[in-house]
Amino acid sequence: MFNRKCVILMVVITCVIWAIIDAAPNKKENTEKSKGKNTIDSASQNEYETFSVKNKKGKVIAEYSIRDIPELRCLDVIKLFNDYYLRDEPLNQLLGNVNNKDSFTDKWIVFLAQGENLGCFDTKTNELVGVLFGFAMEKQEKKPQKKSNENPIISSIFNFDVCDYFKVEKYMSISALVVHPNHRKRGIAEHLLSNTREICKKLKLPLVSGVFTSDGSNKAAQKVGFNVTLGTRYDKLAAKYEDLRYLKGAKDKEINRRTIRYPY
Repeated sequence: MFNRKCVILMVVITCVIWAIIDAAPNKKENTEKSKGKNTIDSASQNEYETFSVKNKKGKVIAEYSIRDIPELRCLDVIKLFNDYYLRDEPLNQLLGNVNNKDSFTDKWIVFLAQGENLGCFDTKTNELVGVLFGFAMEKQEKKPQKKSNENPIISSIFNFDVCDYFKVEKYMSISALVVHPNHRKRGIAEHLLSNTREICKKLKLPLVSGVFTSDGSNKAAQKVGFNVTLGTRYDKLAAKYEDLRYLKGAKDKEINRRTIRYPY
């Protein structure tokens, strides 16, 4: 526990230093741009898209911005994943991981430090309401497979060799996606997923691939062009494998690896 707290404290201190360095040269500019908004975000962050959401009467009820996640928002990201991803993502939900947040915090910190991540922000309040964790992955030399206790079907989906199957040298891997429950059903997941195109364009990556475990994420991915590469149903897994009986309680239907190609 002490070591974990030290790591978090170091990350926060580092975030503050980075943000101060980024903001210092453009203090006047940042002040002008941030009038009426939360001022902790650095002006150096890339903004990829702004979109509005309307109600049935056509009235705009919210406006969002998809952009890079500023260093100072690291604790917001951790809270979003610990509070809602662990609670609502089907596999974590069934395993009760929401009660084991401490062991996941370091994982989110690594994702933040090493990943190609996208955030969705409420433009009025600057609240972080959605996050997509992604990584640029390169082709790995094939090694003899070690014997594992992991279920073969689950392993085949999560450990799928994307580079070998699609004959590419590198790609973007989606590791996790979360949207705050107060902002769901507004297309945020779709906009986060569609803007992976901007990351691929920047890094010259030909495709994006990820495992989608909920009905909501599968629907969002399908809408923006992610096709099923490999997948199965939770009820079939629960019926066939003794070690996956817990999946019988899944409220969602399918777990799919989905992929989309880009011309880069």
